Amino acid sequence: MELLRLFPTAPLGAPHKMLEDVELQGFFLPKGTYIWTNLHAILRNPTLWGEDAEKFRPERFLNEDGTKVLKPEGFMPFAVGKRQCLGENLARDTLLLFVGSIFHKFKIEPDPEKLKADIEPEVGIIAKPKPFKVALKLRKN
Repeated sequence: MELLRLFPTAPLGAPHKMLEDVELQGFFLPKGTYIWTNLHAILRNPTLWGEDAEKFRPERFLNEDGTKVLKPEGFMPFAVGKRQCLGENLARDTLLLFVGSIFHKFKIEPDPEKLKADIEPEVGIIAKPKPFKVALKLRKN
């Protein structure tokens, strides 16, 4: 969840087209206007996530005694409502199985030549990781 919060695949969501004229909080949005949701700004907003919103802190999704996973209102890496990503469940399940199976089989260490990787993604309509190297060592079961 913390990875999806900090690094959503589609940081601007998907474009939507206004089907009719709408006034929203004093702004006029004419029919035919395309709108984007800045999910990146929501998912890193200090008002929602605290002053450490830019830091990787997975425990922010656990209750105080660490026994339950919480889904805060501002957590929306797949957008929300009628227009949220239809593939959310498939994406979450695939991510869990993919990452879980890698960690189950391998110990992952940083590249010995470059110990600190640049984890900020290349951002466009879709965010993707910058090239990086790691050392994978097969775990002995």
